[in-house]
Amino acid sequence: NVLLVGESMRPLTDSLTVSREKLVFIVDGTSTPLVSISPVSSLVGFAVSLIQRELDKIVQLYGSEGLDIELSGYAVFLQSIKYRYYPVFMLVLMLLLIVARRDFGPMLIAERKTQLYKRRDGGDGGTGHAADSAPVKK
Repeated sequence: NVLLVGESMRPLTDSLTVSREKLVFIVDGTSTPLVSISPVSSLVGFAVSLIQRELDKIVQLYGSEGLDIELSGYAVFLQSIKYRYYPVFMLVLMLLLIVARRDFGPMLIAERKTQLYKRRDGGDGGTGHAADSAPVKK
């Protein structure tokens, strides 16, 4: 569960001065792609039910003679994994960003604020902690 992983990793990333924005990006950028290509998950169950419903409509309208596709929603889902480019690209991007220790855009700004001001979040607001309320230079 994304919420459980994020909440359990927060103390570790706080001690390593990793911004909350980066934690959210890493957790979301890895969990969603993994779940979408995993052969067993609740998301897959939902996707298979939608695929099966549409397959049943096709068979009802045109019959099953001459169809050269699988009639099982799960089989069609498994065959579609090789065409899911976004999850694969996102996992590769996450791995590259973590290994290279590179940030860009708003993530770079949040990480710099976290390092410079010892903040837990990289935003302009604060969480009420003394370390989070350092003045931000604009």
